[in-house]
Amino acid sequence: MAALYVEAADIRGYISPVDLAGASVLPLAPDSSVVLDNGSSGRAFIRADGTFVIHDVASGSYVLSVQDRTFAFPSYKVDIAADDAANPIQVRPFTLGRLSADPSTVPLLPYPLVIKPTSRLEYYEKREGFSLWGMIQQNKMILFMVGGIVFAMGMPKLLAMIDPEALKEAQASQADLHRSMQAMQSVDVAGGLSKMLSGGDTSQAAASSARSSGDGFTRRRKA
Repeated sequence: MAALYVEAADIRGYISPVDLAGASVLPLAPDSSVVLDNGSSGRAFIRADGTFVIHDVASGSYVLSVQDRTFAFPSYKVDIAADDAANPIQVRPFTLGRLSADPSTVPLLPYPLVIKPTSRLEYYEKREGFSLWGMIQQNKMILFMVGGIVFAMGMPKLLAMIDPEALKEAQASQADLHRSMQAMQSVDVAGGLSKMLSGGDTSQAAASSARSSGDGFTRRRKA
């Protein structure tokens, strides 16, 4: 008995009418399609009822995926066996970047293929609700203001917890420091004034000496 060989086959399936959450999926956009190897090996548009047929696919291995603008779908590994006329089309789950060396280790899926969307595509970023922490992170001045208010409210309580004698000693030390700083500033002012006054006296003495020398010279000429 001669063996039967499959040279080409039609890949059939349909899109599940509901997604994983039970929401309605169909009808999809008119340009939604099922493709093999990103369209290089075959393509079929999805009908309004969700069915699709890719005609005359040659024997070999392909990656089947769905191209749609609204939903995301899983991908599948489709093998068309030329020497298995009883079961020529074998479909298995496919994960990008995770190829199995032995396809027989991956369980077969029912055929015709039923494709159910995994999620709805979001093209716009969802607007986040009001977040106090997010507002503080964006404006550091609010954090400084809150810290100042907490410090001002907590300082009296902190001072009340300090020993009165230790508080008096701290206040006395602060007063001594303040008086020392004032004294240093007054010394600087007094030194500056003394320098100014001494400079004025020196200039006056030099002027008087010059006048005296001039008068002596004039008197000698007259004599």
